Amino acid sequence: MTGDYKILIRKLDRFIRYYYRTQALKGLTLFAVYFILTVVIASVAQYFGHFSTGIRTFIFDILLTFFIGLFLWYILFPLLKFFKVSKTISYERAAQIISRHFAEIQDKLLNTLELYRLGKHSPYSADLLLASIEQRTNQLSPFPFTEAVDVKRLFRYLLLFLTLLIIAIILFTAKPMIFN
Repeated sequence: MTGDYKILIRKLDRFIRYYYRTQALKGLTLFAVYFILTVVIASVAQYFGHFSTGIRTFIFDILLTFFIGLFLWYILFPLLKFFKVSKTISYERAAQIISRHFAEIQDKLLNTLELYRLGKHSPYSADLLLASIEQRTNQLSPFPFTEAVDVKRLFRYLLLFLTLLIIAIILFTAKPMIFN
């Protein structure tokens, strides 16, 4: 493995970790949004509906199941992938995500990975393949792969979370008996 290719693989590894860290943060934010929204809606519904114990238990059980599922899907699974406990996306999949973000890369990243894989068992000249891999990795080195992760969406979720939190605080301050 050439030094340039190792650098490329390290950049891909950094991208994959950043991708899953962002996924986990997004999941945590969405979990908090759903939690606040659900608590407010359930509290207001209980305040006006005066539900029986059976209905409250049923709602609680459904919401508990819902939040366990949300926690697993949006927080735990991305964290397990971040810490490489479970299977992560492949370098090829990461290359596709990065290529979609950077139009200049096109298929160069994916082709470089394929060239390296081909070079291991190729009847072609190893020197020619290594030179091609080095040339491609040098062309790809200026690109910060982590910028291919959409962080703007995370900020939108954070804004939604803060908005809901402010609404919940205002509701709690104005009518605290709703949350009893």
